[in-house]
Order: sequence, then structure tokens, then C-alpha cells
Amino acid sequence: FPFCRLSGSRVTEEGCSSLASALRSSPTYLRELDLSYNHPGLSGVKLLSAVLEDPSCKLEKLKLSGCRIAAKGCSSLASALRSNPSHLRELDLSNNHPGRSGVKLLSAVLEDPSCKLEKLKLSGCRVTEEGCSSLASALRSNPSYLRELDLSYDHPGDSGVKLLSALLEDPSCKLEKLKLLGCRVTETGCSSLASALRSKPSHLRELDLSDNHPGASGLNLVSAVLKDPRLRSVLLDIAHCKLEILRSVLLDIAHCKLEILRSVLLGQFMFWGRAVLMNTPWNPAGDSYLSRNILWTYCNIIRNLNSPNDTSLVGV
Repeated sequence: FPFCRLSGSRVTEEGCSSLASALRSSPTYLRELDLSYNHPGLSGVKLLSAVLEDPSCKLEKLKLSGCRIAAKGCSSLASALRSNPSHLRELDLSNNHPGRSGVKLLSAVLEDPSCKLEKLKLSGCRVTEEGCSSLASALRSNPSYLRELDLSYDHPGDSGVKLLSALLEDPSCKLEKLKLLGCRVTETGCSSLASALRSKPSHLRELDLSDNHPGASGLNLVSAVLKDPRLRSVLLDIAHCKLEILRSVLLDIAHCKLEILRSVLLGQFMFWGRAVLMNTPWNPAGDSYLSRNILWTYCNIIRNLNSPNDTSLVGV
């Protein structure tokens, strides 16, 4: 069969040895291997890397999320992908510990013109500004294949976001999905992203900024970008914005914040939590609908954010 999913099955080095032996015996059929949240150890990762080096290996998706892979494991994987780069399309290394050197080694793989990787997931890998610099540099060198980059819950800082924004401005960049959930992106980072998306015809279709701290002006910038038909959707988790941001938006409804709430509410479809902000055409006849949604959202904000020890929204 074309896939093998053993996520959370406590596969150890011994199990990886058996899998590697089987794949070397019959390497042409398996297309997806999911070993997420197992315990392969460095030796197990090296055994799997040796399989990837085999020119007859046709594996297209490899998922190793949460396998405690460190820099040495990334080195083995990177070496294998440089030796046989033509088949793997998706690599998931989320929730591992590659460190600076590991991210740099993986970035070097992306620089190879023969690398056909389309999806790279490094969520929860503590990728810093330096890692973003390596990734951005690699993608400028070989921009034609990668379509999805997931850096959620990493530590890029606004400087790292600025480097990624500069990449998006490159006309040859084909990135379609950029995920930056929980990266503590502030107004400054939102400004860089919005500027990049406005300045060049972008291939980006999905930008996930959920669980960040954009501030009221950052929300305004994101709202403005939503009007651009080139950007199909933006995900923004309003429930996890800082309390003072929501307060500033609500208290200033009568003073130019209505457009922000309008963009948010019309894409929310009465579901509180994650708001999917889309280019929803505004119907002037829907004012009563908007008013009901504003009231509904206002009540939910108070209910969800006004903790027993916080009276800041009482009486607002």
C-alpha cells in the first residue's frame, strides 16, 4: 500500500531498522511514512536517512514530528536529501530540536536546484531570526518549488518576519501558504508583511497569523490587505489577541474601527475562536446583520476575557 502511518506507536531504533530493511527490499511502492511522536533516536533517524539516499526510494511524504530530532539527525536527513532530492515533496519536522545548525543544514538542502520539496513544516522548532535568514536566503536561491512553509510557534521576532516579508516581495517566490501562528508577531511584523503583499504580485494565498499580538494598527493593516483579491484568505485568532487590543477596538467603534470589525465579523460566521478573514463582499443591506454580530461578539469578548480578577471590561 502507498502509505504507512505509525504515529505515536512507540517505534524505537529497532523498529526503524525493520522499516528501513523492508523499504530497501521493496523501495518503489511506499509514498508516505508517518513516524510522528515516536522514539527513533539518532540511530533510527540515520537508518531512515540511508533509505532516502537510495535512488530507487520513491517516498514523497515523511513525517517525523515530535521525534526529538536534534542537529545531528537533521544533518543525516539533509545529507540524504542532497544525495537523492528528486522525490520527497513534504517533510514534517515539527516539534523537534534542530537548533541553529540543524535549520541551516535544512536550508542548504532547499538551495539545491534539484530539491523538489513543496512543504516544509518546522512548527515548534524554536526557529529564530537567524534561522529565518537561512531559510529566506535559500528560498531566494531556489524559489521555484516550495509552496508551504510552517514556522508556527517559533521565535522569529519581528526581524525574522521582516526577512520573510522581503522574500515574499521577490517575484520568483512561489510560496502559497505561510503559517506564523503564535510567533508573537506585533504591529511591526504585520506592517512588513502587509507592505510585502501590497508591493508585488504575490503567489501567497494563505497567511496564518493566529494567536499573535498585532495591535489595533496591525489589525487595520491586515484588514486593508484583505481587500486585495490576490490574497484568498487570512486566518487571525482574535480570541487570543491581547485584552487591551480588543478594548481599543471596541471603545473606538464610532471612530474608524468599524471597518476592521466589519472585515472580521463577516468572515466569522457566528463562530467564536478562530475567525477566518476573507474577501467577503460587503452588502450595505446587511447593516442589521452586522449590528447583531457586533453585539454578539462584544458579549463574547466580555464573557471569554473578563476573568474573575479582571474588571477592566466591566461597565464598558
